[in-house]
Amino acid sequence: MRHLARSGPWIAFLIWFTAAVAGLSLTIATWGINARPFTDPAVANVRDIALCSVFAVVGLVLTAKRPWNVVGWLLLGVALSLALNVLFVRYAIYGLLAHPGSLPGATVTAALGSSAWVILISSLALLFLTFPHGRLPSPRWWVAVWALLVIDASAWVGNTLVPGPLTRPLNAYDNPIGIGALRSLRSALSYPGFLIVVIFAASAVSLVQRFRHARGEERQQYKWFTFAAALFPVAMVVVQVLDAVFGQASTADTIGSTITGIVATAIPIATAIAVLRYRLYEIDRIVSRTVVYAVLTVVLGGVYVGLVIASEAVFAPVAGGSSVAVALSTLAVAMLVLPVRARVQRLVDQRFYRTKVNSEEMLARFGARLQRESDLDTLLGELDRVVHEALQPAVVSVWLRNDPETVAE
Repeated sequence: MRHLARSGPWIAFLIWFTAAVAGLSLTIATWGINARPFTDPAVANVRDIALCSVFAVVGLVLTAKRPWNVVGWLLLGVALSLALNVLFVRYAIYGLLAHPGSLPGATVTAALGSSAWVILISSLALLFLTFPHGRLPSPRWWVAVWALLVIDASAWVGNTLVPGPLTRPLNAYDNPIGIGALRSLRSALSYPGFLIVVIFAASAVSLVQRFRHARGEERQQYKWFTFAAALFPVAMVVVQVLDAVFGQASTADTIGSTITGIVATAIPIATAIAVLRYRLYEIDRIVSRTVVYAVLTVVLGGVYVGLVIASEAVFAPVAGGSSVAVALSTLAVAMLVLPVRARVQRLVDQRFYRTKVNSEEMLARFGARLQRESDLDTLLGELDRVVHEALQPAVVSVWLRNDPETVAE
């Protein structure tokens, strides 16, 4: 058992690495084929390979250091599902569209590739449930785990073993592994798939509840994970805005894929920091800076657009162009960066880090008291009170240096 714990992570990583390299090679070989809606463009497949690389490396590190914690194994499961999805899809595209007949079993891989998403969503749901200690929140959640396994099996059978045409654009080919007896059960087998999303949402709610009740070091662990998970829906909103502005242009697709890929890598990285407990308490600074610069970007971006529009209305008849408006708007925004950032930082600290603001105010009052008070005992008592209120230590000790020369004078 101990030998399996040592070699198991490397075996899983080797399987992922083989699938990822093969999938990337086939993606490059079929780069010019845009096979939507059967799959995303090739650039999205490259993004998936890069993303699953982060999941795989982090999963390997966690399983090597914490082999009995299932969190690392679930990260490896996410990486493997992404790699297999790219491999199966691009294998089918190469063997059926790019070079028909060149690869054996291309229709079989097309059928198998339609269900790779099941492993991905299920692994993420279980990751939310077992973070950070690798255990379920309570024994009652075993009902959800077994239900998830049954739903996964049903969705896999409904997407893989039901006979009929393959997904477009491969609908000219029939499913070679379809079972005729399952034809009448197509709807019944595929319908429970939406329950995976329900369980996924329930696991996310459970994560938030555990975060709210956590204290101390465990709360910092949840902060890392929930912060990383919260970035993903924000990125999806940004991608939707880009699609609305630019339409379905290739540039918008590329930018959207890049944004979601970069943001998604935050989940495994935050998981590793939380589980290994490395620099946990820096999350407060990261959250603060992220909120500040996000608000700053939105505010200054809105100000810039408004100034450009207003300046063009004023200077266009005089200057005969928009260069003056752009130059003045850029100068105005550059002058606003520092004062607006300071104001936003104060508002964020007052809203989310009230303890920090109170501590700074107490230290400022103590500094002013030092300038007026000369009695040593009074100052020591005030110092003890301020330190306890600001830092809440278990013990406070003060060491006074006894200078013989000063005493002699």
